[in-house]
Amino acid sequence: MKKIVFCLGIFLSLCFSQSPSDEEKMDELCENGDANICYALGKMNERSGMLLQSKNTPESRIYYKKAASLYQEQCENNDYVSCSIAGNMYINDQGVNVNHFKAKEFFSKACENDNQDGCVGLGKLHLSGISARKDGNMAKKYFEDACEKKNQNGCLFLAQMYQNGDGVSKSKKLAKEFFGKACDFDSAIGCAEYANMK
Repeated sequence: MKKIVFCLGIFLSLCFSQSPSDEEKMDELCENGDANICYALGKMNERSGMLLQSKNTPESRIYYKKAASLYQEQCENNDYVSCSIAGNMYINDQGVNVNHFKAKEFFSKACENDNQDGCVGLGKLHLSGISARKDGNMAKKYFEDACEKKNQNGCLFLAQMYQNGDGVSKSKKLAKEFFGKACDFDSAIGCAEYANMK
């Protein structure tokens, strides 16, 4: 949590007062092994890519590519949050070509090291049958594990599985229960879905 708050502080200060020399200083610190700075640079580039993508500009790919490279490097240095983000970038065609097998590698490394977003990523791959055999039981296992460890997305995907009968027997009761858990973990979608289920 401290890492995220620290990185968010760096990210916000750069968004409002970024000059080329600031980014060069950060690049240098990252190259010298400052993991927090590398993570912040990844977030900064990812956010820039998102903003430019929403305006439909080709420069977004440049920022995404740099972010993907930074996250992969941080993953190699055992930053498991970065592993999970790198996996998502491979699924979402952000700075790297879509490659579900690479995404699975990054998600697996994250999940094996107790990063629940990585487990959710593996669950999604098993649920869809992309880069893994379509297996509702495996998807359910990954989502349940993440939900038990208070990951709102794990709870949401589990709720949706029960709501739609996707890989499990359809159950309005269990769908509502897991939407409620997602809501307890601050998911606005979970709260809305829970309220809509009478």
